[in-house]
Amino acid sequence: MKTILLIDDSQVDRKIAAATLKRDFKVIEAEDGHSGLQKLGEDHVDIILLDVNMPGLGGPETLREIRRLGLDTPVILLTGEVRTNIISEMMSDGIA
Repeated sequence: MKTILLIDDSQVDRKIAAATLKRDFKVIEAEDGHSGLQKLGEDHVDIILLDVNMPGLGGPETLREIRRLGLDTPVILLTGEVRTNIISEMMSDGIA
């Protein structure tokens, strides 16, 4: 079974997404970038779903740290963000 790491500060959004995904995937939840990075060190993850706006370590910083660690795990952006400069920046850092 494939494993998804879901990093989002909204508990409601995480619970809704996880409930749907758990039918076909193992889902690991993290409430921010720091805890997401910690969980990456604890389990093998096949794909990461990453929110942009989070307190502490936000999506762009989390993505840069994931890549700095040498991980090429696919990352999919979850956001209502409309500022294209942030999305473009994250695309250059390897987000799907």
